[in-house]
Amino acid sequence: MTMRTNTLLVAAIPQSRGNPTHYEHLDDTAFTNIDTRNGKVTEVHTPQDALRRIHEAMHARHTKPGDMIDNVPDVVAQIVEDCRLHLRHWPWSRGKSPASIAGEVAAFCEQSIARIETQITEKKTTLHGWPMFAETLRAYSVMSGVAGSSMHLSRLPTASRRFALSCIEKINQGCCEEAAREITAMFFPEHKPPELPKGEGKGKSKKEGERRGRGKRKGPVAPRVPPMDIIDLPKTERCAAEEAGHRIATSGARIYRPALRRPTLSPRMFVRQGYNEPAGTVLIDASGSMGELDYIYKKMREQPQATIAYYGAIYNRGELFIYAKDGWRAATIQKPIGCHNVVDGQALDWLMRQDAPRTFITDRQFCGAPDSQFQIQRLDMLEARGELTVENYKAETGA
Repeated sequence: MTMRTNTLLVAAIPQSRGNPTHYEHLDDTAFTNIDTRNGKVTEVHTPQDALRRIHEAMHARHTKPGDMIDNVPDVVAQIVEDCRLHLRHWPWSRGKSPASIAGEVAAFCEQSIARIETQITEKKTTLHGWPMFAETLRAYSVMSGVAGSSMHLSRLPTASRRFALSCIEKINQGCCEEAAREITAMFFPEHKPPELPKGEGKGKSKKEGERRGRGKRKGPVAPRVPPMDIIDLPKTERCAAEEAGHRIATSGARIYRPALRRPTLSPRMFVRQGYNEPAGTVLIDASGSMGELDYIYKKMREQPQATIAYYGAIYNRGELFIYAKDGWRAATIQKPIGCHNVVDGQALDWLMRQDAPRTFITDRQFCGAPDSQFQIQRLDMLEARGELTVENYKAETGA
């Protein structure tokens, strides 16, 4: 490590942000110390490559106390802030970066992505996992700042690529907290914000202020998703015995009366309790692209003991109907208020609270809500983890 007090990097930092010491490392150490009490930059630590030198200089110039987002994992807060800097504060206009710097930056990004792909090949991580998403999101933001390029996103699955673009759009619009919240919910669902000890306020300790600062970021608030009503329909109809965990047998305690009306008496004339498969839950997307609601009745006959629900929406409100449960069903299928897709996320939330095995019948064409791309990626990840099964309506019915 070499300490430098008068370098071009330090000269690029306004006097109003302090007069920091630049530490040059031979390894990959890179961070910037910002005092949260006065917003002054005290130290800048960089490796010797161009990208990370420029990156830390941007932190020193443009990251202020309160810019780093609270209540999300540190890695998420850092990736969102890194993307914000490269999308909005790259030192040169897009496409105007010096050729030598642009070439070195592009090569660095490519090497970072290739390293993650090697780990995937060696089965140390997954294509849907955090490392690949984070590196790709950062590389896209860097190259977007350098040349306006959309390179690297094609390396992600389709749903992940759309979710990444959705996050980039939110960060560009200043809705960084919303982007960080969605990324956390996607990749770190177990994360819970730390609770402050009793008697402590919102002040930050000296130690917390040493690494780029902490505090609630102020900025635009992303639009909220529409509400969804859950309607438990009255269940007055019983499923037939053959469909409700019973079977027709040659012996038993109960006679199957329809067999007595046949011209020829069959030896299979008794009703016996059969093995009940796990009932589970079936959720059906009843949006306009999904066809007729008769399909709901078809699924009830196939899985008579399951909880079966369907949902639809208008542009600002949705309804989810619980049609069947525990072998009982509603007398009629009530149509939702509309056939839009704006409450797919809330419907998926409901499904994940129900008993497994869970089946989601949908064409995956979520749209119309601020979190639609997030929910498409979330559905893919839940399916990859085996937490639910996705059935395509059109493939099932030939529609």
